[in-house]
Amino acid sequence: MTLSEISIRRPVFITMVTLGLLVLGYIGFTRLGTDLYPSVTMPIMTVAVPYPGAAPADVEREILKPIEDAVVAISGVDRVNGFARENVGVVVVMFKLSADFDQAAADVREKVDALGGKLPSGAQKPVLSRADVGAAPILIYAASAPLPSDEVRRLTEDLIKPALERLEGVAKVDILGGREREIQVELDALKLESYRLAPHQVFQKLNAENATIPAGHYFTGGSGDAQEVSVRTVGEVKDPADIG
Repeated sequence: MTLSEISIRRPVFITMVTLGLLVLGYIGFTRLGTDLYPSVTMPIMTVAVPYPGAAPADVEREILKPIEDAVVAISGVDRVNGFARENVGVVVVMFKLSADFDQAAADVREKVDALGGKLPSGAQKPVLSRADVGAAPILIYAASAPLPSDEVRRLTEDLIKPALERLEGVAKVDILGGREREIQVELDALKLESYRLAPHQVFQKLNAENATIPAGHYFTGGSGDAQEVSVRTVGEVKDPADIG
């Protein structure tokens, strides 16, 4: 018996079935959850290694190649891409969809940590992160004022950003754009060669001298009301002439 024959012989039954399907469809539609940015796990992990003062060729040879050779043997790896930029190297590790991403991410961390002694001394600690769709910015605002660019950025950081971070549901606020104060140190190639120095050595020296470090403590007063006073050595540069 075909559907058309049943519809003709039993119209009440077909009508009730149709109404039941419509009611179930309406209930399912009203309860269907929607999300603009659904929780999707991307099997991608990035390893960024800052290497101040290094050229892209040095970054590729001393940073990218050791990391790529270490992570390419991990089970489940689909593709490994490296990007060498001035002062930083980034390795993107993409895994197969069938791979256990939590275990694969742990394997990447283990491999990168084991390379600590093989990376150059001037390189900073590697930064590992997962690709997170939910971390994309939801709202983007633009701030403008009849003021210099650096003043607008300062006001945005001091006033607008703290106010937004206090709002319920706000996880993070990032500020992009605007001029930031910068001191540029121009090196003399002839003097560097005469002193047998490399540019990254000058950078390391400036970085080490521009720091405030603890220098111990001492006690004041008698034995009954002695107070401990912390001592620190202030070495931060406050004037561009100090760099000279």
